[in-house]
Amino acid sequence: MVINDSTPSWEYVINDMKLRNIEGMYKYNRFLRADCPDDMLQHLYEELLDAAVYIKTLINQRELGNTKDVCYNIMINGGDK
Repeated sequence: MVINDSTPSWEYVINDMKLRNIEGMYKYNRFLRADCPDDMLQHLYEELLDAAVYIKTLINQRELGNTKDVCYNIMINGGDK
């Protein structure tokens, strides 16, 4: 999805959710449903811990003055590279 100034942010979020749903199917061979046996609270906790690390990294990068590459990497690659 091409990013532009006139597209509402929620459209990007919905697009990302659709993509993650497909990725989840390929990775886990199932869609996430209410009858999933996994501990969703534990998953959420772990995701939030990851998010806290990403945020702290961005704060540190901002203080060091080199936020462009890090922000771009997280936005484009989800922080994987």
